[in-house]
Amino acid sequence: LEWKTNQYTRGVYEMIDKIYITTLGRPNHQITFNNLPKRYKDMTTLVVQKFERKLYDYDCNYLVVDDDIGLGATREIVIKDGGEKKYAIYDDDLIFFRRNSKYWSGVSNMDKSKREFTDSDFDDMFNTFSQWLDSDITSCSSRLEHLPPMGKQFNDIVNHYSNFYIDGSKLFQFTDDWDLSYIRDVCEDIHLVLLILTSGMRNRMSDEFCFKNGSRDKGSLPDTGIWNKTNESVLKMYQQLSDRWPGLVTLKYNKKGRFGFPQIRGHYKKAYESSQINTLEEFMQ
Repeated sequence: LEWKTNQYTRGVYEMIDKIYITTLGRPNHQITFNNLPKRYKDMTTLVVQKFERKLYDYDCNYLVVDDDIGLGATREIVIKDGGEKKYAIYDDDLIFFRRNSKYWSGVSNMDKSKREFTDSDFDDMFNTFSQWLDSDITSCSSRLEHLPPMGKQFNDIVNHYSNFYIDGSKLFQFTDDWDLSYIRDVCEDIHLVLLILTSGMRNRMSDEFCFKNGSRDKGSLPDTGIWNKTNESVLKMYQQLSDRWPGLVTLKYNKKGRFGFPQIRGHYKKAYESSQINTLEEFMQ
């Protein structure tokens, strides 16, 4: 781990101690990192594979992992490095948005339905998520900005994707027994969420603070990850996830989900409810 001294010692951004950006194949086009204000860049660690480290010259910390280990195993390393602190894990292509508060409060706070983040929006989001993590919430996230408003500021016991804000002090006691590397690099978000929920921890998704995956509409897809998978290989990993979570993951071959692949669905409330009884087998009876 290569450290860069963080010159900032005050402010709401200290409440979440670190930002990790897992990245591959994007040494010259860091969308998430470039969208962060400087004070958040100063608390960011880029997680890169060994063969690419020399290509990155961003002014931040680095966590170097072995080559070709998959995103599931990479997240396992990140979670161990985060320890018992509060930290965020981002995909490398995020653009951040704030939705108009009129959709849940009836009071408008901007001219449009949503806008790209200002620096103060980052402060507000980190402050809000830090407060949530101080409650009974272990993990929180932003929602995809293209989805219609859900009429409330947040929703609990749901999926997360592309961004996680984690209270390591709650998570860390369970992770030694987790098999995060079981899912390589497709649907690893669903796998992590189900591990959290079936361990009896709660999560939350914001509808106020949103994001989009900027690489898809900027034509800069890297030759890695789901972008470079065949339908057959994705279906194989979908089935692997379904086998790992019987009754909690279903596949719908006749419907298309994200990126045009068959729809996969996690049953998140059922997953959390299963943690409130002795065994998943008893719950499924």
